[in-house]
Amino acid sequence: MEGLESLNGSTIGSKERTDAERYYVSKMSSMERNVDERSARFEALCEQYGQTASAPVNLASHGVLKSRMLDITIIPDESLKAPPFHLSLLPSSPIRLLCSKVARKLGLPVTAQLGFSVRHPEEGGEARALDLGDGEETVDWLGLASRDVLAVIPA
Repeated sequence: MEGLESLNGSTIGSKERTDAERYYVSKMSSMERNVDERSARFEALCEQYGQTASAPVNLASHGVLKSRMLDITIIPDESLKAPPFHLSLLPSSPIRLLCSKVARKLGLPVTAQLGFSVRHPEEGGEARALDLGDGEETVDWLGLASRDVLAVIPA
């Protein structure tokens, strides 16, 4: 789907597209398939990434999407009666996706109004309230990093 520009509310940038295409080539290359069953897109991607259709792609040598994921610890307010949990997101994910994932995990409607404060463990652990803007900005706009701790309160 070379024309796809966004998926699940996240913009698909050139890095994400390249990672996904390499992953697709890797998976398709590892499957036993008749040459006639391969798509023209698969053959074009093999040529683009310098792969033979039968050789698996070494994904470890490329910056795969998973390596760019932020691992964030979510600590719900006591009033929400939920245990802490981890959430993984790409920095390019919209803030509204962060909010809806947290709401779902807490058993709340995805439209629930939530407030967040962040604590960066490497910076001494002082918490600061987050301004979520209009929700259209991306998670990296918030300045979040892996291993950050988000406290969640109902707004």
